[in-house]
Formats: sequence, C-alpha cells, structure tokens
Amino acid sequence: MTIPERFDTSINLQNLLSAVVIAGGMIAWGMSMQSRISVVESVQHVQAEIDKRQDNEKDRLQDQINTQFKSLNDKLDRLIEQHAGRP
Repeated sequence: MTIPERFDTSINLQNLLSAVVIAGGMIAWGMSMQSRISVVESVQHVQAEIDKRQDNEKDRLQDQINTQFKSLNDKLDRLIEQHAGRP
C-alpha cells in the first residue's frame, strides 16, 4: 500500500490568477445586477405614477357617466309622468 501524498499547500501564479479572475467576474456581475435593479426601481416608480393618473381619470369618467345617467333617468321620469297623465 502506498501512503497518499499530502496536498501541495503552496500558492502558485496560476492559482492566484484564477482567484483574481473569479473575483473580478463576481464583482462585475454584482455591479451589473445593481444597475439592473436601479432601472427596475425607476421604471416601477414611473409605472406607479401612470397607474395613479389612470385611476384618477377612470374615477373622473365614472363620475361623469353617473351624472349623465342620472340626468337621463330624470328626463325619462318626467316623460313617464307626462304620459301617465294623458288618456
């Protein structure tokens, strides 16, 4: 039986360069993710403003429609009352 050799604990240039490249890649990835998150947050803020404006416009139009229906209902009631009095 042979005795297994111990791992070489020295650090050579190849190991050092590999670690630097991996660390650099991770830093670059993190920075790109940060910029993407910033873009998403700004778009989300703009979309929230658009949604609020659309909700306000919808409410205004709904009120306008309700007012017109009430006016139409009042006119129909007057017509029905006028014709109800006739023989």
